[in-house]
Amino acid sequence: MDTSLFAEKDYTVYPGEYVPMPETEMLFDALRHGAVPVISSLPLNMDEYEDCYKVEVSLPGVRRDEILIQLNEDRLSIAVMQKNEQVGDPRKIQMHEFMPGPVERKLVLPEIVDVEFVSASYREGILYIHLPKTSTPSGSSNHLVVVY
Repeated sequence: MDTSLFAEKDYTVYPGEYVPMPETEMLFDALRHGAVPVISSLPLNMDEYEDCYKVEVSLPGVRRDEILIQLNEDRLSIAVMQKNEQVGDPRKIQMHEFMPGPVERKLVLPEIVDVEFVSASYREGILYIHLPKTSTPSGSSNHLVVVY
């Protein structure tokens, strides 16, 4: 069973239901069928504190609305859905070491993360994810996290 963010269709986001934009839905379909390669190497830092875990992900040049975060049971999926628009581009490429496109990173979370209260914010090219701890392990759940 694929628990990738790209394979999930029915999920909700507080305070309402998440409905992807039409172009995002087309990109989801392309990713599901392997038509678009996915890079899976987002650099990140994860630190543990007494009451929480904090994750920082380096995402320079990304807009907040291109970031999708999903919690599925004990996995955190971070995806960036950038479109590669080079149709009719007159330039002659000499060297490209980075290109816009879909990127995904998955982390296995400790059982003591309270998935109901995970929050995320994006500032100056860094995605900050706050994962509060709980004394009881959370059950199976599937949540999208809104990035502020």
